[in-house]
Amino acid sequence: IQEWAGYLMSGDTSLHKILILIGQKRSGKSTILDILENLVGTEQSCATSFSKLPGQFGLQSMLGKSACFIGEGDKGAKEAGELLK
Repeated sequence: IQEWAGYLMSGDTSLHKILILIGQKRSGKSTILDILENLVGTEQSCATSFSKLPGQFGLQSMLGKSACFIGEGDKGAKEAGELLK
């Protein structure tokens, strides 16, 4: 997580990486996302959901942003998977 935080703070988006936090409920995943979002800053980040990605303007909120945070990834992930193929 420390390496990921450093990557986000560098502002380098050339690698186009994705971080997926998998774990039990109430294990700190949302807290980690909140901290990372605060490190990046609200002007340089966005929040969306997998169910919004396949829509006509689903990727619009990501334009010009260093990071996009998606909470509760299991909701709508199947539909978004088709977009990512």
